[in-house]
Amino acid sequence: MLKSELVALVEVPTTIRGEGGQLKKAVGTVYPIRDGLVLTARHVLYHDSINAEQQRIFSWRRSDEDAPYHQVVVTQTDIVFEDENFDVAVVRCDTSKLKLPLSVLSDVFPKPKESWTAMGYPRAGVEATQRKKTPAGGTCFTPDEDYYIQQLVSEGDADVGTLWKGMSGAPVFSCQTGKLLGVLIRTPNQYDKVIKYADGQKTTTVEAVFENRLVAVSIPYLLRAGKCAGFLEAVSQQKLAEALLPAPKLSVDFEQWLVDELSEELQALKARTLVLHEQLIKELGLSGKLEVTSADASSQIAQILLTEYEFESAVDVLAAAASDCLLEGGRKYSAQLPLEQVRSAVEGVLGWLVLRAIDEAQLQTILPVCTHRSSLFFKLKSVQSLAGIEIAMARRFNRKPNFNSQYDSEHESRYRITLPKGLFKWDGEESVRRVFIKIWNRVIQIPSKHKELHSHYTPDDIRYLNRQLAKRREHRRHPEHFYLSFTESDYQGCVDFIAGIYQDLLSKLHEMTVIEYGGGDEQSVLFVIPEEDIRTIPVRAIK
Repeated sequence: MLKSELVALVEVPTTIRGEGGQLKKAVGTVYPIRDGLVLTARHVLYHDSINAEQQRIFSWRRSDEDAPYHQVVVTQTDIVFEDENFDVAVVRCDTSKLKLPLSVLSDVFPKPKESWTAMGYPRAGVEATQRKKTPAGGTCFTPDEDYYIQQLVSEGDADVGTLWKGMSGAPVFSCQTGKLLGVLIRTPNQYDKVIKYADGQKTTTVEAVFENRLVAVSIPYLLRAGKCAGFLEAVSQQKLAEALLPAPKLSVDFEQWLVDELSEELQALKARTLVLHEQLIKELGLSGKLEVTSADASSQIAQILLTEYEFESAVDVLAAAASDCLLEGGRKYSAQLPLEQVRSAVEGVLGWLVLRAIDEAQLQTILPVCTHRSSLFFKLKSVQSLAGIEIAMARRFNRKPNFNSQYDSEHESRYRITLPKGLFKWDGEESVRRVFIKIWNRVIQIPSKHKELHSHYTPDDIRYLNRQLAKRREHRRHPEHFYLSFTESDYQGCVDFIAGIYQDLLSKLHEMTVIEYGGGDEQSVLFVIPEEDIRTIPVRAIK
C-alpha cells in the first residue's frame, strides 16, 4: 500500500545555472521497498549535465512540513543495481528513521482497467518555489507480459509533459492488491517529427500523441525468471541482508548489539503485546520493581534475558511467559488477545536468544545473512522453522533435540535422497561428484536433462541446481524440501564420508534443506539427529 510519508524527493546536482546564476538541480522521486533499499527510475540518477563534484540527495518530507524529517546522501557505490534499457535502479541507503511496512513487489500483471495510484514530485506541484508531493492515478492498459513497459491511463493532464517532470521514479501501486506494480519512467505523449525541405535542410518539431497516458516499467515483468536477473537478485532478501549487515561483532560488542536490537524489537511490539511484557517481567522476578509501562521496560527485559541468564534458563522464562499468554488455561490467555502477534513476538525473542548462544565459528557463517532489523535468518534452510531452531539449540549444547512441543511446517513436504551403501567410502572429489549426480537426477524432473553416472559437473550446474532447489522449495501450493538421509549406523561407520559431503558439497548446494541424521556425541564432527527423532515430530502446519 502506498504511504505518502515514504515518498522521497531526489535532487541531482547539475552544471546548469539558473537566471540568478545558481546551479540548478534535477528532481525526481524515489520510494523504499524495505529496510535500507529504495527504488527509482535510473535516468533520475543520471542527468545529462550532472555535476560530478556534488552529491545526490534523497529527502523525506511530511506533507504538512517544509523541512525534511530524514535526508541521506547517495554515492555511486550505493547504487546496487541499475539497467539503462529498463530504466530502473535499486539504491542502498539509510532508512532507519522511516516507519517502513514492507512494499510487496507484485509478481502478477494487472488486469485491464485495474486502478492504480502513485505519488511523486512533479513540476506541477511547485508551491512557493518548493516541490510538493502530488498524487496521480488512473487505470492500466492490458499488459504485454513479454514487454517491460506497462502503459497507464492518467486521470490528469498527462499530455502536458513538462508539468510531469520530477514524477519519474514514482511508485505505482495497485489499488486492488496494494502491491507495487511499477515505477513511472516517462510520458509517451511527445515524439520528434523531422521535416525535410527541398533544399536539403531539415528541422525537428515536437508533436503530441497519446494524450493522458503515462509509462511505467513493469515490476511483474522484471521479477519473471530470465527477464532481469540482476533486479531479482538485488531485491532478494539474502542480497539485502548481505548489503545491510554491519561487520560481524563478537564478544562484548556483539552482545551489546543483540541487546540493542532485541530492545528495539520489544519496544516496537509493546503496544500490541503488552501482556507478553507483563508475563516476562513476572517470570524474571521483577514484579513491583519494573513497571511494564515504563520507558525502559523493553531494554531491561532484553538486557537481563541476554546477559544475566544462561541460555536454557532464558528459554524457560520465555516459554513460561508464552504459555501463560497463548495456551488455553494460561493465566493471561484470552481469545480476545492478538494471539498471532504474541506468538510472532515470542518467536522473535527466541531468535535473538539462539543467536546469542551460538559459538563464534557458527556466527561467522550465520551473521552474513542476518539483517540488522530482523530477528533471525539462517542461510541453512534447515534452521527456518521451530524444529530448526531446536536443532540449532541442540547443536550448540551437544545434546539430543527435544521435539515434544515443536511443530515443523515443512515435515510433510520433505523428500529424502537416500545414497547407496556403495558410496559410503570417502574418496574426495570422486565421492562429491557421485553424490552430486545422485542429487541432480533426483531433483531435476526432465529425464532428458539427467546425467550419466560417469558424468562430471560444472559451477554452472551447481548454480542451476540451486535455482531448481529454491524453485521447488518456494512453490506456493506444493513446496518440496530435499535432504540427504544418514541413519545412526551409517554415521558411526562413515564419519569421514558424511563430513566430507557436508563440507565439500552441501556447502555449495546451500538451497537444500540440509538435515543431518545419525547418532552424535561431544566428539562428533557434525551434530546429527537420529532418524527416529525426526519421525516423531507431530505433523501440523504453523498457524
